[in-house]
Amino acid sequence: MKNQTHLLFAILFGIVYFEHFYAPNQKTAIIFSVGLLIGYLLPDIDEPKSTLSQKIPIIPSIISLFTKHRGIFHTLWIPILFYGASFIFPLPFFFTGLAIGYVSHLTADMLTVSGIRPFYPLTRLKIKGRVKTGSFLEKILFLAIISYILLTL
Repeated sequence: MKNQTHLLFAILFGIVYFEHFYAPNQKTAIIFSVGLLIGYLLPDIDEPKSTLSQKIPIIPSIISLFTKHRGIFHTLWIPILFYGASFIFPLPFFFTGLAIGYVSHLTADMLTVSGIRPFYPLTRLKIKGRVKTGSFLEKILFLAIISYILLTL
């Protein structure tokens, strides 16, 4: 998926969280949103062409020594750790935002033809869909999410 589609997924997941699980005050909402925005970018940290890697180019070079793209960074283990951290460290809404942003990215990637292995390396289970990056189908999905967001405002 393209970055803007991943961003919309993150916003959508954030809206659903606020509407159904917690009604934060403004300070909490900002802390959560910062975590959400960082979280949606993190799964592609091992991809040199990703938005985050373009800002900090040394990181994918180091990470690629240990894993490949859509390896461990495209699993559910990292957002589980973030969510667990929300019970241990200060700023729990930051870590919850990280986890939800991360999961939003993984969910979007599950819809792509490349898919993800959510429980790698424990299982070879792969979840994938039919959306190709930049395709007409991705554009339809993008417009559907924008429509939903605008209708919920």
